[in-house]
Amino acid sequence: MSTNTTATVVRCTDCGEPAEWDAVVCTVCGADIMPAEATTEGTYDTAALSDQMALEQRRADQQPGIGLAAGLAASMVGAAAWAALTFVTGWQIGFMAIGIGLLVGFAVREGGKGVGPMYRYLGAGLSLAGCLFGNLLLGSAYIADAEDVSVLLVIMQLDATLAQFILVELFSPMDLFFYGLAAYAGYKSSVSEEADQTLQSS
Repeated sequence: MSTNTTATVVRCTDCGEPAEWDAVVCTVCGADIMPAEATTEGTYDTAALSDQMALEQRRADQQPGIGLAAGLAASMVGAAAWAALTFVTGWQIGFMAIGIGLLVGFAVREGGKGVGPMYRYLGAGLSLAGCLFGNLLLGSAYIADAEDVSVLLVIMQLDATLAQFILVELFSPMDLFFYGLAAYAGYKSSVSEEADQTLQSS
């Protein structure tokens, strides 16, 4: 809620420049500033000013590089867990895609401490990438099992042609629904509600 208040502004009587309220020397001309020289000037929306300061502080605290690294790591971990569970159980549990999205979103939010849509798009993109990478890992596991070789060997031999083959073979129209859920979960959870409120109120 906005609150208007009258602010006391200290100005140097020599040069007229504003100074900090507790200043004793003018930083512009070097003249002494006495408390009696304080003058009252205008009104300020202190709530709006506080919100703006909070937003600027959040922007200063952002760490996009760490957010990207954390989100990428979470995407790979989520993909590996999805592929392993699907391979062991034989069931491709689509709702795990939501788990990947939430995991990625959490990592981006906590690592990047971001404000604004850039972090949301990052979370959505890495969540979708995690789903696709999970399918690549799953397909590699199937190939490794059929050829009686290590999964790592198959992964090391992945190229564009083999990756496309795996993704096409494992694709189902229902996947689009779960990919969308994963991207949405990553999008929504990559920025904290507090950061959202700070941005909206500024």
